[in-house]
Amino acid sequence: MLLCIFSHARSMQFEYLEISMKITLLVIVAITLCIPAVQSQVLLPWTVEQVLPNATWPTLHLGAGSKVVFDKSTGLPIVAGLDSDSNTGALSFARYTSIGGFYWQLFNPSITTAPDIDLDYWESSTEWKIGVSYRDLSDGSMRFVEYRYVKATQQGSFLHHKILDTTFGNDGIDSSFKYDYQGHAHIAAYTFGLVGTDSLQYAYWVGSGGNCGFDTSVGEWQCSVVDTGETVGREPSLTLDDYNYPHIGYIKPYGTDTVFVASATGGTSGNCGSGSSAGRWNCVYVDYALGTYMQSNPSVFFDRSAPSFTGLHVAWDSEYPPTGEKTLNHAIWAGGGAGDCGINQEWSCEYVASTGTSDGDVALAVNGRGLPLIAYRDSASNLLMLAEDTGSVWAGNCGPTDRWQCDILGTDATSDTLGEWIDIDVDRNGVPIVAYSHYVETQYDYNLMLTYPWILRDSFESGDLSAWSSYSARK
Repeated sequence: MLLCIFSHARSMQFEYLEISMKITLLVIVAITLCIPAVQSQVLLPWTVEQVLPNATWPTLHLGAGSKVVFDKSTGLPIVAGLDSDSNTGALSFARYTSIGGFYWQLFNPSITTAPDIDLDYWESSTEWKIGVSYRDLSDGSMRFVEYRYVKATQQGSFLHHKILDTTFGNDGIDSSFKYDYQGHAHIAAYTFGLVGTDSLQYAYWVGSGGNCGFDTSVGEWQCSVVDTGETVGREPSLTLDDYNYPHIGYIKPYGTDTVFVASATGGTSGNCGSGSSAGRWNCVYVDYALGTYMQSNPSVFFDRSAPSFTGLHVAWDSEYPPTGEKTLNHAIWAGGGAGDCGINQEWSCEYVASTGTSDGDVALAVNGRGLPLIAYRDSASNLLMLAEDTGSVWAGNCGPTDRWQCDILGTDATSDTLGEWIDIDVDRNGVPIVAYSHYVETQYDYNLMLTYPWILRDSFESGDLSAWSSYSARK
């Protein structure tokens, strides 16, 4: 702004007695010209489509627990959800494919579960895999199902894993799952136990020699207790860094419900972990509001293109109990003393937007420029929203310095449960796609919806899988 003012000032000549008045007027004009006007929320020019049903599956809706991930090699999406009108349903996942023309290839592993599922995809030169973590409702165990396709034989099959089943049968709640570089599964989930024994659980596939797994999966998994205590470990969100170390966002009572992040230490110097995992995790709160605010819906994402731990992002909802008003918040790891929040100011935290008073999901990713994208629900107006960090102050329309651009992805005045489940992923060029649930009262069911930029739609329809580096959410 100052550079802009000075450039105007240098272009004019003033007499000594007139300088004060003219510079005053000049500054007013320059400020008007140089500060961007605050932009209003707009409905982005994105395509919205329902994933199924069609003529083949006319009653399959898959909206409960909506999840999406990109096949990074083709740039085409994969989705998962439950065909459900309540808290249980049949699990299915579908892959957008070009086999015989563009359509959804459906996979049905014959599983009935709760909507706290998660989805990921992995591919090598010899095979590809789609995995879903879930909770088995018949015995309350943590489970994992994987569809593995071998390219040489052009054959695929389901692999079923029973991972964890503690005494009281309340495992695998709110599971979060990621594949690592080698295609090994990592899962975080909440276990509900006796009073004071709730816990955040972590499991990863080792093939053999592990300490957990049942039936045909005995010894194939390594399990550990990350943190424990009354209602500790709820709403976990898992991400892996560039060394395949896990980082888990979760809720822990700390005055009030507070977002914590547990990070694997690679040794025994941490402050949490139980039993053989003691010290193998470091658990820290992100933004402690002295017990004033209730925090929920943490979502973590590690940007592997960023140096060291500076790529660790967290987004969450924060509620002020006296009014019920909620806000969307974001933090990035800054390192000890370099931030403005956390026990040692190791996080940089910021308010992004108001989200109304009702519950809604939060989903976080990072775009091709290394800047965070957050899909969320604005319950005050029943809007599905996208907040994008522009990277520059005064360039957006939300946040304390308007650095964030908050725009509308979708709306429905007839449904008060738009976006009860939300997920986001980015393709190999950082172009986002958002999956969300849309409850249709006349159907008594949740539809699984996808929304994505027009540039992606054009590529889906034409089969052109070239890079889409020109994407901008505000075009």
